[in-house]
Amino acid sequence: MPRALFLALLAALGGATACDVDEPTAPVSAPDRPAADVVVSASLATLLGRATVDDQGNVGTFTSLVSSSNGAQHIAYRDETNPRLKYAVCFSNCTVAANWQPGVIDQSAGVGYWSSLKVHSGVRHVVYTGGKGTLKYARCSSNCLLEGNWIKDVIGAGVHSPSLTVGASGRLYVSAIRTSNGELLYATCLTDCTDYAKWEVAVVDPSSSPVPQTGTSIAVSSDGRRHITYERGGQLRYATCLASCTNTANWHFVTADQGSASVGYYSSLAVDANGVRRVSYYDRTNKDLKFARCAANCTNSAGWARVTVDKGAGVAGTTVGEYSSLAFADGKVHVSYYDRSGGRLKYAKCGADCLQSGNWTRQTVDGGCNAYLICTDVGRFTSLKLGGGKVHISHYNFTKGDLRYTELAP
Repeated sequence: MPRALFLALLAALGGATACDVDEPTAPVSAPDRPAADVVVSASLATLLGRATVDDQGNVGTFTSLVSSSNGAQHIAYRDETNPRLKYAVCFSNCTVAANWQPGVIDQSAGVGYWSSLKVHSGVRHVVYTGGKGTLKYARCSSNCLLEGNWIKDVIGAGVHSPSLTVGASGRLYVSAIRTSNGELLYATCLTDCTDYAKWEVAVVDPSSSPVPQTGTSIAVSSDGRRHITYERGGQLRYATCLASCTNTANWHFVTADQGSASVGYYSSLAVDANGVRRVSYYDRTNKDLKFARCAANCTNSAGWARVTVDKGAGVAGTTVGEYSSLAFADGKVHVSYYDRSGGRLKYAKCGADCLQSGNWTRQTVDGGCNAYLICTDVGRFTSLKLGGGKVHISHYNFTKGDLRYTELAP
């Protein structure tokens, strides 16, 4: 892809482009706005190391990371130089570049946008888009560095921003946006999912304008309830369905954050075992990272509470919070995100009372300028996962056009 076109794409994507159960659930009308990199009561994470996973050409956009229970790390990502979808895996000591092995999932012309990767019972599943919004699905059971071992097919067309999750039974669930009219779509499949006819599809939110731009995020809770977050018209939206979800009438959606700002971009959703919803997202008006939480009454706007997590340096022109990725475990919320003003990958963590901005720690983990004033632009397309007591993050080094991996001890 020509660099000028690539820069235009990044701009179009928004360039200028889970806390304790006893927290309050009433909306926070005027949350505190934290200063950048403030050290609060919780300790900062320890950087364990980072590695360049792939530097063959301009690679590493649209990353999607999975941290498996056996310690293996898997990343799906786009190769901009040779427009295709790639896959990299590391089985141990993943902060050592030599331990990463790159391969190819799909080298059909123009594919690899919006990749969303999951691993279930050792099988890799990924959805992604290609030219003209073609929605594709691929799966692989073994030797997944070889493209020939990925079974793939087109399962839809005219969409963008797909997100994939896998239920306990192995059923696949996908959310996406219809490009032509902005409808929020839901699709599901249990078996033979490389056959498009096996997918069932429903329109979740039929609103036709404006078209959401920066991604959807889907989760399925232990009771089988489906949850989706997305942006529409500068609002953070939440949609949910408990059963018979291929029937549009069974979906309910609500505005989770509106206020006076243009919010809801780059949302990342996690739902814990108690059904508590937690979302990180970008406030485009104030150029901040925000967090929203709902424990009950989540189809009512009043059930959602919100807080600003990071507002950068606190001065005009700073921009933080794009490309956020959230995970929740052991009572703690973890978020990776991009600091555009500093050209940095940042990480925020909270262990309790996460609707209070002072209970979040925020730190830079890659990029920015060093003591010799050598600056790099790092941290777009972040994807964060938890595993083995560590935080794992994949992200894009824009300066060098490389795929990066960072590991933290929280």
